[in-house]
Amino acid sequence: FRTTGRRNAEELRSLFELASMGVANQAIGLSQADRAIRVFAGIVVLAIGLLTGPSWVLVVVGLVLLMSTATNRLANLRLST
Repeated sequence: FRTTGRRNAEELRSLFELASMGVANQAIGLSQADRAIRVFAGIVVLAIGLLTGPSWVLVVVGLVLLMSTATNRLANLRLST
């Protein structure tokens, strides 16, 4: 799997330790701060989309932001079992 964005020192250390042990498909996931930012942005965009008309493009973008946090969490749960 691929990830984008920044990684902190602990996540990078964990990634390289797993790679040195031969474990290739271990998901790191989002940090709590990244998850909170996505949830907040999703709620704000969704609210703006509903209050301005409604603007369905903004509603969809807000829902995509909210779902990105949920799907990332579900993918981590699926890989850990």
